[in-house]
Amino acid sequence: MSEERLQSMPRGYSDQREHALAEYIKLKSFTLHEPQPKAAWLSGSIVDEIVKLSKAATDLIIFGTEAIETGRKSPNRKSV
Repeated sequence: MSEERLQSMPRGYSDQREHALAEYIKLKSFTLHEPQPKAAWLSGSIVDEIVKLSKAATDLIIFGTEAIETGRKSPNRKSV
C-alpha cells in the first residue's frame, strides 16, 4: 500500500492490530470510485448510478463517522 497511513492503530482500535484488515484501518483516507460508462452520462442515468454507489458506500460512511466521533470523545485526545 502506498497510501498515507498511521504508523500505529488509531485510538480505540489497538486491540485490532492483529486483524487481517488492520493495515486498512490505519489508512488516513478512503476513496471510493466506480468507472461509469459514457452511455450513463449521455442517457442521463448517471444520477441513478451515483445514488447506487452512494447507497453501497453507506457502511463505509457510517464506519468513518463513528470513528471520528469516537476520536472526538476520547479522554486522551489532545486539543489543537
